[in-house]
Amino acid sequence: MGSNLNRNVVSLCYYFTWGEPWSPVLQGQAGDVVSLLNELRPDVSTKLLCGISLRQFFLNRKRIKAAIPSACVVPVYPGNKNWARNVRWLSWYFLLKRPHAVICRGSVATTLALRARAIAGLSFRICYDGRGARSAEIEEYSPSDPLALEMEAIENEAVNLSDWRIAVSQSLVDHWSSRFSYSGSAHTIIPSSLARDFEGGRTQESQKVRASFQWTKDNIIIAHASGGASWQHGSKTFMAIQYWLERYNNVCLLILSKPTEEFDQLSDMFPGRIVVTQAPHNEVPNLLGACDYGLLVREPTVTNRVASPVKFAEYLACGLKVLISPHLGDFSSMVSENNLGYVITEATLDILLTRTTPQEKVHIRSFGLTRFSKKEDFIRSRYTFVISNLVQATMTSIVISNLNKHLFVEDCLRSVLEQDSENWEVIFIDDGSTDNSLELAHVIAAGDPRFRFMHTSADNRGANAARNIGWRAAKYARIMFLDSDDLLAPHCVSGRMSLSESSSSDLLIFPSGTFFIKPGDNLMEWRPRRQDPHLLLFLRHTLPWNISASYWTRSILERLGGFSESLPRLQDVDLHARALLVGTPYQVIKNAKADFYYRIAKNRDTFGTAELCKRYMIACEVFSTSMIRLIEERADLSTALRKRYLRALRGTTLAILFRLAQEYARGGLEESQWRDLRERLSSSQYIVRIFGRRLSALYLYNIMLRLGMARMRGFMRISQFFIS
Repeated sequence: MGSNLNRNVVSLCYYFTWGEPWSPVLQGQAGDVVSLLNELRPDVSTKLLCGISLRQFFLNRKRIKAAIPSACVVPVYPGNKNWARNVRWLSWYFLLKRPHAVICRGSVATTLALRARAIAGLSFRICYDGRGARSAEIEEYSPSDPLALEMEAIENEAVNLSDWRIAVSQSLVDHWSSRFSYSGSAHTIIPSSLARDFEGGRTQESQKVRASFQWTKDNIIIAHASGGASWQHGSKTFMAIQYWLERYNNVCLLILSKPTEEFDQLSDMFPGRIVVTQAPHNEVPNLLGACDYGLLVREPTVTNRVASPVKFAEYLACGLKVLISPHLGDFSSMVSENNLGYVITEATLDILLTRTTPQEKVHIRSFGLTRFSKKEDFIRSRYTFVISNLVQATMTSIVISNLNKHLFVEDCLRSVLEQDSENWEVIFIDDGSTDNSLELAHVIAAGDPRFRFMHTSADNRGANAARNIGWRAAKYARIMFLDSDDLLAPHCVSGRMSLSESSSSDLLIFPSGTFFIKPGDNLMEWRPRRQDPHLLLFLRHTLPWNISASYWTRSILERLGGFSESLPRLQDVDLHARALLVGTPYQVIKNAKADFYYRIAKNRDTFGTAELCKRYMIACEVFSTSMIRLIEERADLSTALRKRYLRALRGTTLAILFRLAQEYARGGLEESQWRDLRERLSSSQYIVRIFGRRLSALYLYNIMLRLGMARMRGFMRISQFFIS
């Protein structure tokens, strides 16, 4: 099927920098990101917007336009202390250009954009691209900075008022939480990545480098790449260097930096063993490729604890083992967990330094490129997710879980391909199928780039695990789930996207139909009424909607943690109940056609009756116990409402007992199996908590089931007596 996906530009996004002159670093961290975003989302025109001081304006404008002709370069008031004077002109610029989103590099740029948006009265979304802990950096390394008194307030505004955030490390997010009381989930962690033209050093060129510096095959070379900032080297850096140079006569040091007094002193102490050079950017890969180790030993300051040095990515991309301090951003644990070098403390300085073997270089280089190259999915998927969150509801991720559904998978995928909108992707997760359903899915997808195929790490981990893998890999802000035996109506994706654009809710509920063989052969629909107490219905197991009726934002799935993988059944019930219990903003779409069809089929389940009943029984225990804990943890619930929720939870136990009785009546369970399951469920620890003084009613209900009353028409209505 041909695709004209995203051919037309429909949105404008700026990547805004303030007060930063053009440099190779800015090219790699701003210019390259702009190019990447345009490549990932051609329907969104992303442009670099550089605010350059009047004192350096024309020189920097020439350099920027030479590198990126489409960049917008505008003059700003000179001097950091005058940053706030730029708000007014920026608001005029936004009024003129009407962007849909602005990504802001650093806290000052973000706060400028936030205030300019407010003055202009516009509603575009703003993303704070947090490169570090700026206020902590000023306190620790430049207390005389003109922004010293203002930076904490500026950074607090950027962290807490932005619509989305990019953090270079989880450690930075933790810092936001502790210093600025940030408690949200609207952020994406994207470490500093390689410049797009950065390739690991070529072996032949690196050998020439070693020869030019008169390094022999026995010399062990440690690289120290430093931009000159004071946090990039301190007493611990020089202590480690001096220790290794004194201990190993064959260790040499390559310093990629401007000459400094400290480096001159080292050269005097170890003549002929230290090279200090400030190489052009395009020569750095071959210089690093000639080395064995990359040095990232730094002081234990907040600045370094949250950092994501691009030098780490460059070291790995060139195959260097990394010598790193503990707690340097997220990288120290990465080094130890993936055999990428050594975590260095005073106690571990006495490591055995040897030449890095070709095999080690291949492993390290492969890891580095996979995790830090803008050409690889790890970085690309995160930027796709960011831009999709900023320019909302233009795309939908459809997560399809599959286990042995060869009879139905073709119809399911064709219903996706027949959508009247092409703005979707499919993440198809197979849970260890033993039939040919996965092969059929590949045939139907026929190389369509909107399909991605994934697998659970072990056979039959369950739909919960498969769906979690799927939504976490999703590129887009809106996500829906589909089982591989169900169908979408042709208007499903377009209808959901259209309604979500005018809704601020994290969860939208759409009407759904049912069918036996094809849509239309059964008139029953799931169409929840707005006035229904939906949380109570889920707790009672009187389900108002199913998982495919739900249209989620990724942010709420992250807040909830996705599906509970400890549940062998009831996973949909659990996710919805948790979402409603934590107060997720949701909207029931009432006046719409059913856009999804649930298949009613005897062979829908892939387990035998006895195993299926056991799974329901275990799920009932786990779900009920979890709900009791969550209800009791809600300090804002009144005593009456808490009791009401717990009483409603009785309905799940009664419904599962009723199902067990039905299966026994049909002959699917032997009497001993039914008895064992019934007695185990009825004696579970949570039972006393939810039934309380009505425990005798549960015993009476079990007697009625044993007498065969489950076969009576309308018997389930009797259970309402036990719930009330």
